[in-house]
Amino acid sequence: MVTGSARTILVVEDDRDLVLSLEKRLTRAGFRVRTASTGAEALACVAANRVDAITLDVRLPDMSGIEVALALHDDPHTTGIPVVFVTAAADRHFRETCSGVGATYFIKKPFDNELLIETLRSLCAGREVNGASAETGPESASGACPPAGCAQAR
Repeated sequence: MVTGSARTILVVEDDRDLVLSLEKRLTRAGFRVRTASTGAEALACVAANRVDAITLDVRLPDMSGIEVALALHDDPHTTGIPVVFVTAAADRHFRETCSGVGATYFIKKPFDNELLIETLRSLCAGREVNGASAETGPESASGACPPAGCAQAR
């Protein structure tokens, strides 16, 4: 059940089955969910909508998740949005690469849904995260209505 004060999570993932599963689980957990299947869609969605946290795949059709995180980090309106990489590539080298672009949260695929939900709840509340690497989590950007390609769960 989504309430008026629900936090909005942007799920950036090109695997449609995983997107549907995450939409369902996150909505049940009380989040509003928007989705994007490409990096360009994700950046457009964040530019036009309030997003409290982002789950981000590394391999997207048009650009890497690292490029998306870098674009978010370089924009003063979006630099504070917590990004959780949900990826199979969460080794030490990958984490070091991502830390320079402000992405400090990682959950390795296949992942525990409860860990992801608790991580997102903590990030949205501005708390430290146990079980995922965490360093920051300030306020998020705001926007108006969804652009094309940015989906919101119903």
